[in-house]
Amino acid sequence: MATKPTIQRGRDAYGSSDARAVIDMYRLRGISVPEPVDLVQGSLEATVNHGRWIVESYCLNAQLVDEEDPRFFCVNCGNDDNEGKWYGVVFPAALIDIEDALVVRPIETRNWTTETVEGLQGENVAHDLPQTWEE
Repeated sequence: MATKPTIQRGRDAYGSSDARAVIDMYRLRGISVPEPVDLVQGSLEATVNHGRWIVESYCLNAQLVDEEDPRFFCVNCGNDDNEGKWYGVVFPAALIDIEDALVVRPIETRNWTTETVEGLQGENVAHDLPQTWEE
C-alpha cells in the first residue's frame, strides 16, 4: 500500500510548529522577530500553494504555517501593516478533506484558496484523478 502524500506545514520545515522554533531559526540568519510571541492581532487565511500550507503577507512574501501553532510573522516586512504584531492564522474547518482531495494531484497543482471540497473533487475527476485519497 502506498504511503499517503502530505501537504507541507511549518513543522516540516522548522522542526517544530512552535513559533519559538521560527524565531530561533530566523535569529540564526540575523533576522530579528519581535517577542512576546503570544501577542497576536488580526488574522490571515491559510491557503495551499504547490502542496504547502502558507500565508501570504501584504508585501507578497509567503511563509509556511502550521495549524498546531497558528501564528504568522513576515520576516520580509515585519508585519508593519499590523503594527509589527503577529497575525493569527485561520485554517479551514475541512482541512483534512481538502488535503485528501489535493494529495492525489501533482505537486504543482496542489493548490487551494476557497474552493469547496466538492469543487476540488470535481476538478480531480475532470483531470482523470481520483476524487480523494483512499487508504
